[in-house]
Amino acid sequence: MLPFKPYSCLILKMKNPILAVLSQKSLSVGIVASTVFFGTTSHALASVLIAGAPSTASWLNDVQAKIAGTGLISGSVDVLNVGSSTPTLAQLQAYDAVLFFSDASFADPTTFGNVLADYVDAGGGVVQATFSFWIAGIVIGGRWRAQNYDVWQPGGQISPGNLTLGTIYDPSNPILAGVTSFNGGSSSYYNTVGFLNPTVGPLNPGAVAVADWSNGAPLIAVNTSTFAGKIAGLNFYPPSSDARSDLWVSSTDGALLMANSLNFVTKQVSVPEPNSLLGLFAIGTLGAASTLKRKLKSSQSTEKKPTKVG
Repeated sequence: MLPFKPYSCLILKMKNPILAVLSQKSLSVGIVASTVFFGTTSHALASVLIAGAPSTASWLNDVQAKIAGTGLISGSVDVLNVGSSTPTLAQLQAYDAVLFFSDASFADPTTFGNVLADYVDAGGGVVQATFSFWIAGIVIGGRWRAQNYDVWQPGGQISPGNLTLGTIYDPSNPILAGVTSFNGGSSSYYNTVGFLNPTVGPLNPGAVAVADWSNGAPLIAVNTSTFAGKIAGLNFYPPSSDARSDLWVSSTDGALLMANSLNFVTKQVSVPEPNSLLGLFAIGTLGAASTLKRKLKSSQSTEKKPTKVG
């Protein structure tokens, strides 16, 4: 998180120093307060963890490099091979968001699933990607699977090849910000989510579709209402063609989809909500400045002009 730098304001010499602060200069003071308390960056101030169980351990480095290379994560982008170790809740809570995926077995799928669910219950954000939506074999377990934290119902896998971004249901979703193209590569791996119960549909309760693959299969979904933390699902395998030639094409926007998703679910908010104390202070400063400025105008005939400082 960026360090807070205190700002001071110059009090002009007037009969009433309070009115002086909120006089002709008060709007600019309010703007400064708004800048300090609301922030000016569009990037989330977050540190993230990539928790993967890939078949080739070095592929974690590719995912790390792609996400960090977007410049959209202002904190650290760390990796953990969850095929060989399982993080504790305290370890996950050092991060604002977690991306997890698999291609090999998790070291302890039950414990990892419980820890992920606990993390979300405490307000943490999680992005889940292929192949962790598997229904058998290399599955995530514990409360994550048992209590439907997955955005989609689990399924098998398929690799039809050369799929691209298809139907977009929510073009304003921040996950799609700046995304112009996505190509899954000559394999285009994804999980066939929900195929065991097609009459219900692939989405778990509370989840909402954001976009599909070009063949109509689910690609992106989110759940922001069921749990304390946000969850996003990316139905593609995170390593790129730079890791293996048949994976998603690195010249397209897979890295942006992952970084945007992490920022979308992050528990660290770069722009505080207006109902926060600091947000209300900034809004109140602007409101008070505007009101008192009008009052000052009406009293200028009797009030001496402020002494100019500097």
